[in-house]
Amino acid sequence: MTSDQFLMLVVLLVPGLSLSLIVMAAFAKGG
Repeated sequence: MTSDQFLMLVVLLVPGLSLSLIVMAAFAKGG
């Protein structure tokens, strides 16, 4: 795995992680 591939993976994962965190926080507040 090259550093370029790793960078692409990080760029793809970070938005998904932050989105899931926001969704979980919203559910916690709603519940």
